[in-house]
Amino acid sequence: MRQTKHLRHLSILAGLICLCAALYLVVWELGRELYFNPRPPVADYATPRSPAEAMAQDLDYLRHFLDLDRSYTDRARDEALRLIATLKATVDDLSLGAFELGIARVAALADNGHTQVYLGPRSRRLQRLPIRTVLFEDGLHILWAHAEHVEFLGARIDRIGGLRRLSPTRTARVCRPSIYCTPISHRRLTAIGWP
Repeated sequence: MRQTKHLRHLSILAGLICLCAALYLVVWELGRELYFNPRPPVADYATPRSPAEAMAQDLDYLRHFLDLDRSYTDRARDEALRLIATLKATVDDLSLGAFELGIARVAALADNGHTQVYLGPRSRRLQRLPIRTVLFEDGLHILWAHAEHVEFLGARIDRIGGLRRLSPTRTARVCRPSIYCTPISHRRLTAIGWP
C-alpha cells in the first residue's frame, strides 16, 4: 500500500513535469513567433485614383515594414527611410520599373538573405533582356537566351554600359544596392532573374 501511494505520487509528479515542459514549449514558441514574425498593420488605404497614388500608398506602408524587420541596422534603417522619402517625393515621375527597383533597394539594405523582393514575377512585367546571366569565378556569363540569340549562350559579358572588366566582385558591388548578396554568395548571384 505504501509502495502504491509512492508510485502514485511519482506519477503525478512526472505528469506535472511533462505538463510544465509542454506549457513552457508552447509559450516559448508563441513568444518566438511574435518576436520574429510580428503581425503587420492592416493596410487601410482608400482606393488609389492613379498609379502615382498607389505607389505613394505602397511606400507609406513600406515604412511600417521597417519597424517590423529587425535585420536593419540603425544606419541601414535611416538610409531606407531616406530612400523611401525620395521615392515618395518623385512618385509622379517614377516608372513602374524605377519604383520596383527602389523597393528592391530598400529591401537590400537589410543585408540578409531573408529580406528581399523576389524579382521573378516583377521581371515578367517589366522590360528585360532576352538573356539570363549567372556570375562564375571568371565573370558574368549568359546561361539562357531566347531562340533568336542562342549564339550568345556561354558568352562572357565583359562590359555593361561604361563598366568594363566585370569581375564577380565588381559585378556584385554594382548589383548589391538592389539584390542582396554576401561575399560568399556573390559567385552564385543571378544578375538577371530566370524566366
